[in-house]
Amino acid sequence: MLGGVSLDPGSGLDGHVVSTGRVLGVFRKPYAEPDDIRKWPEPWVEVGPDGVVGDYHAGPYKRHPRIDPNRPNLRQVTIVAQELLSWVAGTLGVRLQPGDLGENVLLEGLGDLTGVPAGDFLVFESGAVLVVTGPNAPCSKVNRYHPALREHLIGRRGLIARVYRTGRIGVGDVVFWVQAPAGGDCDGVTR
Repeated sequence: MLGGVSLDPGSGLDGHVVSTGRVLGVFRKPYAEPDDIRKWPEPWVEVGPDGVVGDYHAGPYKRHPRIDPNRPNLRQVTIVAQELLSWVAGTLGVRLQPGDLGENVLLEGLGDLTGVPAGDFLVFESGAVLVVTGPNAPCSKVNRYHPALREHLIGRRGLIARVYRTGRIGVGDVVFWVQAPAGGDCDGVTR
């Protein structure tokens, strides 16, 4: 038992804990805006089977005007690290606010998240579990903050994930980065 979450064999979460962090913020936005990816802060969010309840990106299928609407949604939840926001401030002199990159969850303590591979889990003390599906590719909308920001965020914008177990994620919650078992297939994400 780890932070109230079973990591017993057979639970699907029998990898080892790589690192522990903390939730600094949670965000959602019920609709898309053409030039604004920011999301609004909440004290907690409910993570349902298809993502953050009430968030535009939640759903079983990808929501993007140029992508096949029947394509599975691998971006049900977006995660960014405070370490990235600090790096952007130091590198470009731009002070991004939590939620500015369109993240649902802002973490600290797990590094800049570039080392978290697809297939690994983010296990929240509340019981919610996300399986990482890959890095979050930055879109051109981030250049509203700085003309070179998109270029600097390639490979660094954080993670996208699918819901493995529903639950609530709140500000201050502990999060565990759990390495998936080698060769495991977690919700269609093979490591």
